[in-house]
Amino acid sequence: MPIFKITCGHRDEDTQNRLFEKGKSKFRYPKSKHNKLPSEAFDVACIVNGVITWNRNQYIYLTGKAKVLAIQFGINLRWGSEQDEQILSDQEFQNLIHFEIILK
Repeated sequence: MPIFKITCGHRDEDTQNRLFEKGKSKFRYPKSKHNKLPSEAFDVACIVNGVITWNRNQYIYLTGKAKVLAIQFGINLRWGSEQDEQILSDQEFQNLIHFEIILK
């Protein structure tokens, strides 16, 4: 059974721009939802046997669990790999670790 850990919420300007330059974010500061206070985005690590995994199926499992909890608390949650509302396997930018809180 995987363990999930929130690894990032708010990002300051230097961190956001550094992640953008590395290709790990689509946005420069202050365009990311991570740059708001309180943050409207967070990243999660999936840990199996003490090691972070990038297994897509583990993140799909997490997303299902997270969305059920979000619904129970009245939170509109979007997973990073479904942001374009397209078929998940067709997307170029697979952001498995990223979740956003969608404010109405």
